[in-house]
Amino acid sequence: MTKESKQVCNSSEQASQNYHPALRCWHWANAILIMGSLLIVLVNFTLLKPENNTAYVQAQLTSLSAKYTVHDATAFARFFSDKLWVVHAYIGFGIAALMVFRIILEFFLPAQQRLVYKLKNYLTAAGVNNKLVKITYAIFYLLVAIMAVTGLSVAYQNELPFLKGNVAAVRAVLDIHYYTMYPITAFIAAHLAGVILAERKDSPGIVSGMINGGKRSSD
Repeated sequence: MTKESKQVCNSSEQASQNYHPALRCWHWANAILIMGSLLIVLVNFTLLKPENNTAYVQAQLTSLSAKYTVHDATAFARFFSDKLWVVHAYIGFGIAALMVFRIILEFFLPAQQRLVYKLKNYLTAAGVNNKLVKITYAIFYLLVAIMAVTGLSVAYQNELPFLKGNVAAVRAVLDIHYYTMYPITAFIAAHLAGVILAERKDSPGIVSGMINGGKRSSD
């Protein structure tokens, strides 16, 4: 990277650390909702997975001398996981709303804090590592958008002509929704690791900047 390129990137990075209040609120709200959504998926596919709990429910009902069918036991086993899937859906609505908010916010942010500006700046002035970081961020936004759209599509499948009554299509959309979770989870892990390393090395103040807006230079 040339000296001029470094100066451009450093000045842009310093300016962008004076994060706009709306951007900070969006960041933390988005982080909380996405982490909550992933946590629900983890719990429902482990602790509350119906296939793992049906036998336990049957054993408990048998010990109580209760009359039941396998269908009844399965319904009991699914009760709490179904409740959590409802919460998952509401969180999805929140994530979708935040995506719309972020798109609108892009038009009102200072130029140096806009995603388009950052991508253009880093792609033209930064080295390979910074380019990869910014491209990864762009991919993350795309993945969240895909997850939001597929989730909304499943939630409103009866209102969508291409999904209504089409089990195969709904299954395909669900698969896309499900498998999108993996790269998003990988990004979150990499993002957290990167922030920790940056805080300890060459970019201290990232976390505090996203909490209180960072230091603003005096005019």
